[in-house]
Amino acid sequence: MRFNQLRIDDLRLGLAALQDSERNLEQLTAATGGRLYKPASFNDLERTYAEVADELRHQYTLYYSPLNTKRDGQFRRVRVQTTIPTHQVAARIGYYARKH
Repeated sequence: MRFNQLRIDDLRLGLAALQDSERNLEQLTAATGGRLYKPASFNDLERTYAEVADELRHQYTLYYSPLNTKRDGQFRRVRVQTTIPTHQVAARIGYYARKH
């Protein structure tokens, strides 16, 4: 009985670590403008690869020059919006200004 309880506890800890890792990965992709793909099974991988390829074919890159040109190492928030509601924006939330 004790051995089984230890194995169950180990599985619970492993599952909690997996959930924490997935949450961290979701936060990372949101902060960097990325997207997290989570195929449910190996059978879904082909569809997922097709989605990634399609997304890569429809990406744009925007550049801008900030009005605040201080080189102080501070975080600068960036917000990108579209005027077309059906278009999705994936962008990082900001950047750190360069320091001298």
